[in-house]
Amino acid sequence: MEQNFKDHLLETPADYKVNPEQILINNKLLTKEESIQYFLNSYEQKVSQELSEYLDQSSIELAEYISNRTSQSIKSIPFRLSLYGNKSIEKYRHELTNDFQLLESKLITNDHQSGNYLINHLKNELLTCDSFDIIVSFIRGSGLNMLVNTLNILREIGIQGRIITSTYMNVTEPKALSTLLNYSNIKVKVYQSSKATDSFHTKAYVFHRKNHLSSVIVGSSNISAAALKTGEEWNIRTFEKASDSIYLKMMNRFNKLWSDDKTKEVNEEFIKKYANYMDNGKVIRPYINSFNISKTENLTNEIKPNSMQKTAIENLLNSITKGHKRGLAIAATGTGKTYLSAMCAQQVEPENVLFIAHRIELLEGAIRTFKNIFKDEPVENFVIYKGPNREFSKFTFASVQSLANDVDNLDPQLFDFIIIDEFHHATASTYMKIIDHLQPNFLLGLTATPERTDNGDIYGLAEYNIIVDVRLKHALESELLVPFQYYGISDNTVDFAINKGINEKDIIKLLSTNTRVDFVIEKMSQYTLSGSMKGLAFCQNKEHAKYMNEEFLKRGFNSQVLTSENSDIERLAAIRKLEDEEDPLEIIFIVDLFNEGIDIPKVNLVLFLRPTESAIIFTQQLGRGLRKFEGKEYLTVLDFVTNDRKSYLVPIALSGNKEFGGKEKLKSLVENNFNNLSENVHIEMDYKTKERILKAIDQQDFMSSEFIKKEIKQFLEVVRIETKQAEKKLSILDFYNFEDAPNLSIVFKGTYQSLPALNKAIKEARAIDEKILKEPITKWLFEELTKLIPIKRLYDILSILLVLKNQAISLDDIQKFIEHTFSISLNQQARTKIELAMKRTSKLQYQKQMVFNWNEEEQILENPIVLDNDIIRELDDYLSFVVASYQQEIDVKLLNQEEELELYKEYSRIEVAALVGFDKDLSSWRDGVKQYKGNHYLFVNLEKDQNNVEEHLLYDDYFISSEYFHWQSQNKTSQQSPTGQQYINHKRDNHKIHLFVRRKNTEDKRTLPFYYVGQVDFVSAKGNNPISIVWKLQQPVPKEILNELEY
Repeated sequence: MEQNFKDHLLETPADYKVNPEQILINNKLLTKEESIQYFLNSYEQKVSQELSEYLDQSSIELAEYISNRTSQSIKSIPFRLSLYGNKSIEKYRHELTNDFQLLESKLITNDHQSGNYLINHLKNELLTCDSFDIIVSFIRGSGLNMLVNTLNILREIGIQGRIITSTYMNVTEPKALSTLLNYSNIKVKVYQSSKATDSFHTKAYVFHRKNHLSSVIVGSSNISAAALKTGEEWNIRTFEKASDSIYLKMMNRFNKLWSDDKTKEVNEEFIKKYANYMDNGKVIRPYINSFNISKTENLTNEIKPNSMQKTAIENLLNSITKGHKRGLAIAATGTGKTYLSAMCAQQVEPENVLFIAHRIELLEGAIRTFKNIFKDEPVENFVIYKGPNREFSKFTFASVQSLANDVDNLDPQLFDFIIIDEFHHATASTYMKIIDHLQPNFLLGLTATPERTDNGDIYGLAEYNIIVDVRLKHALESELLVPFQYYGISDNTVDFAINKGINEKDIIKLLSTNTRVDFVIEKMSQYTLSGSMKGLAFCQNKEHAKYMNEEFLKRGFNSQVLTSENSDIERLAAIRKLEDEEDPLEIIFIVDLFNEGIDIPKVNLVLFLRPTESAIIFTQQLGRGLRKFEGKEYLTVLDFVTNDRKSYLVPIALSGNKEFGGKEKLKSLVENNFNNLSENVHIEMDYKTKERILKAIDQQDFMSSEFIKKEIKQFLEVVRIETKQAEKKLSILDFYNFEDAPNLSIVFKGTYQSLPALNKAIKEARAIDEKILKEPITKWLFEELTKLIPIKRLYDILSILLVLKNQAISLDDIQKFIEHTFSISLNQQARTKIELAMKRTSKLQYQKQMVFNWNEEEQILENPIVLDNDIIRELDDYLSFVVASYQQEIDVKLLNQEEELELYKEYSRIEVAALVGFDKDLSSWRDGVKQYKGNHYLFVNLEKDQNNVEEHLLYDDYFISSEYFHWQSQNKTSQQSPTGQQYINHKRDNHKIHLFVRRKNTEDKRTLPFYYVGQVDFVSAKGNNPISIVWKLQQPVPKEILNELEY
């Protein structure tokens, strides 16, 4: 049947009851009028009204509206509602994605931006089918793990399935087959090749449903992490319909293969033989009951820069062009810092290179790296400097101590390009002796841990020139660390809900039971690891760790326990055993191994066996298993989530503490399986875990002083451990140096208005904090600085900092500082914005008196306040923090744009006013609509507070889809009015419409910022006073943001 899109919109299944009178409609294409009636009968009143307004629209617009509105806004369609009723899957509602539709044909491509991953589609299909058939050429544990939670549900509700796979190319993993055998509701067979040419490339998924609602997915994806989520895959999803027979033909073909003589049932004996063959690894001629194997070799030794290294090289060359003599590269351990430095040297083409490190082992490793990059250089050009009599070469490698002893005798211009490893030590006296004496054309600092500074400003030392900053999140996105799969497992063996206020001893009793040990082992058996087990298990305390070790040993595991009672030699020996592939040690039970700052690349399993008490510590422990290692495909993380009240910390940790933006964002992340994170990260929680976490989020006040103080105390604990300074107090730079620092938009928007005040509240004030708080004027100054953190209004905070440090600062001075620091040339409109920021600074009032003076004629901002050297040094830290965090979060190219607005960033109205160059009082931006210089700025609350907003202001604003937005003008605006005409004809008049959206006005007493979703274009208008306008967004809103806003 050929579809005529001008006349028909939807195709319905046979025997589906479409209206209250139980009228049956056969499988057919519905006309435009029938399509409208079809959705009117679904009892969605709001949509019914909207659909009536679309009667005069074209069929294409109507079809797009129906599809998008039902998937994005209603979050349920008749098919899903009926399935809930028929299959009793209402309690698993969190497992289905909101865009799932049964009557839909689509291409699935593992698109990260839209979250259109095959794994999500498979789970939707499996959870709503009556039975299923899967035929794939191979099954790997990395992909099967992602389906374990869904398969457990299918077993629980009795859904039967059949799977055909193969041992073609020996890619299927024996452990994955063993896992499938544990499911009594699933039958598994293997297609065995009889000759080398008898290949098996089939990849198809068939989902059977009653009432002709079956569906199929066919394309390129087997069952592996790459195929289901990260790889470039093309799969077509379609459904059973009268217009073709794809479903029937696939079902018949599957049944034929299922009965074929070449298709053999998988049992324990088969898996054992297959595993033995895989271990043996011999290549033999393929024949029935044998296993094909194929090996490929990497025929090139060429070393190419990874994404981090490419960015760093580009930024380095640009900063040299702009006159910088120094730069700093910050990159997580294992991401290739030494290779980066060699590649930078290769691009700069210096006459000679000096590489400085503090240990001889690091120098030897660096030499190997440089030889790999500079392959054409003779061996004699690479030397280690050992004393004043040793000749230098083109590539000289020196320990900091040996060089410091002789540096006074060296020509300051001796070296063209200097690299200093572990640059966080650079402010120490030994390093400074070298840095002060030598004057290379460029000095490059390398560090993975900027937090471990020796109480000095390494950012200022590097001219605030950060050429790259790659932390854990970016390293995962760039595939510089191993992917990880996190599974949140509801732990019903422990009940903390009925034990409020229990102490540590009671917690250990609840965690230390045979039932719980058996449950942990059962869940471990369901997941396939990347290689033989090499695990770390984090426990509540020493007693708990010892108990778990004893019980695992009784059950046949080869395990060990490590606590602070063990010596350094014992700890090192245990780590070496875990690293040794030949050693039988499988798992170490620990409490505080993360305190030692040790990474164990071989680790492929992390177990969290205790309630999460700190998001920061959780992330630190998770990170111990993320180092890459040959043959390590992914890290498996099993988190046994109890029903304690702090389970909300899990999503905070997984999404990143700095990214935490409040309850609705967290809840949306949990509901949607963290699809906004890197595609190299798979996070899945079973439905009970999701319900527990969502409940805990609702119950927690994230703006309370107690919550903030506890977060800061835990952060301080991590800072002390990582810096190995037991008495250290928090500085503003700690919030940049540590990737998992608390989100400052939360920390300083509640009770505590500055870092000194917060440090005092947790009884960890520094001497400088006491000094700042003692004088009312300095207390006020630091509160004003804190109001501008996180950094959006760069010019404003720099105006305050630079004038405080210099007594007086000119417009030219600030422009030159920004241009040099950020390696950018500012245009005239940027210069005008700097002037406006300086004028705003001059209007700041302390006790109703102006503090600073603006000299209009000379364009100089003057500061009458005399600050002592201690406070000036503190301001230096704030300046380093501002520069570093701005470069990390904001594209500096925006500084030259008319509107310094970045898509999908969050802004307050005042921030928007400043960033677009508003030249009057910023606080005048209070309303939902603002016009300035030919631009219209629309600020929308999707959820109106009906108790506090007058009825005439309850505008009907909502997303029709990711591309269309329905907005109502102010009540006094008609289509014929000047304002109405400006909206309708904004393109003709060359006016821009900017849309800012937030879900609601406040949350936990905090005013929420708006998402900037970009410029919009006029589509249509209806009515007057107010006008109902449909805007089309120039860029579709990413799925994760839409999910959050519509949650």
